[in-house]
Amino acid sequence: MEQQDRDEYVRRRAYEIWEQEGRPEGEHDRHWRQANEEYEAGLVASAEVTDLPRGSQGIASGLQPGGVTPAGGPGRGADSIGAAGRRGRGKGGVV
Repeated sequence: MEQQDRDEYVRRRAYEIWEQEGRPEGEHDRHWRQANEEYEAGLVASAEVTDLPRGSQGIASGLQPGGVTPAGGPGRGADSIGAAGRRGRGKGGVV
C-alpha cells in the first residue's frame, strides 16, 4: 500500500509541477525527479516529527524555552475561552 501511495503522490505532484511551469515539453523526467525528491523530503520531515523524545506531548512541546511546560495547559487561563466559571462570557463578562 505504501508504494501505491508514493507512486500516486509522485504522479500527481509531477503533473502539478508540469502545469505550474506552463506545460513544457520534454521536462517530464525532471518533474518526476523533483516530485520524488519532495516525497522523500516529506518522509524525512514526518519521521523527525514522529520521533519525539520520551515525555513530549506534541510537536510544539519542544519549543518552550528551557523545557518549561506552561502551567495549567490549554483553556486554563483567567481570560481563556475554556476557563471554568466563565462559560458563555467573553473577556470582561460581555456575551
